[in-house]
Amino acid sequence: MIYLLAFLGLMVPLAACLGYAAMHDSERRGPRTASAAAPAAPRRRPVAPAPPACPVSRERQVWIESSMLWLVKQFGLDTVRRPVALPTPDFFPVPFCGERREIRALLTRVCKVMQVDPLFIWMRLFDGPDTEELSSGEARRFAVGLYLRAWDFSVISLDRMDAAAPAVLAATIAHELGHVRLLGEDRITTARKDHEQLTDLATVYLGMGVFTANAALTSHHRGPAADRPEPGWIMTHGYLSQSDLAYALACCCRLRGENREPAWAEQLKPAPRRTLVQGLAYLTHAAEADDTGKVFPTAGHYRR
Repeated sequence: MIYLLAFLGLMVPLAACLGYAAMHDSERRGPRTASAAAPAAPRRRPVAPAPPACPVSRERQVWIESSMLWLVKQFGLDTVRRPVALPTPDFFPVPFCGERREIRALLTRVCKVMQVDPLFIWMRLFDGPDTEELSSGEARRFAVGLYLRAWDFSVISLDRMDAAAPAVLAATIAHELGHVRLLGEDRITTARKDHEQLTDLATVYLGMGVFTANAALTSHHRGPAADRPEPGWIMTHGYLSQSDLAYALACCCRLRGENREPAWAEQLKPAPRRTLVQGLAYLTHAAEADDTGKVFPTAGHYRR
């Protein structure tokens, strides 16, 4: 019993010493959880996406936007807000085999879209294009349509070969009727250097833009080479590039109050449709970032 008490007397001070040492060792090392936690990584701020870019060059943008406002003054906003003509089967006369009466019926339909009285339009057809060699020696310009003013009437000459592609023929008719609206109504003269380009732009404003944009770049082969197409030969149609026309369509959307891709854009070919979407995104972003009320980034205001 004496030995047991002596043993216990030794163990109690020893346990107290060990506990004191462990406590101080824990204090020196600090809290266990703090030493085990990894240092927090600095938070990275999200990178803002780049704003949409204009799909055409600055020079072309300025010309298209200023010309659009000129067309607003000439024809009014109600004109551009009318339904857009689409190359759907019901737009073309049925059947359409390229006969004179069928081409005349198509001309009448385009007249209705562009608000031209067909009774004052004389139609002339010719077979095959006369080619004009360009300075490059590689490209050729085809006269697919001609406009002539005779007294109170307008004479439109069309290449009968284009009847093989009715949508392209409709675009040609639209361009010549654009001359009727601009030259025939004395809004401009041929002395204006950009009158042909402005005529293409007028077709967009007057409702035929989908036809004009789709026809601007096409692989439609004409003439004797139709059954033996030359590799890589592409026909350009009109005086504005496909990108210019698609951006002009985006500007029309802006004037029409359409901030998103409209349903009728499904009728565009893939390339001009992409340009339209990009142009519309650019115009919408520019309008949201601008508080001056300008309708276009580079152009002024218009009266509603």
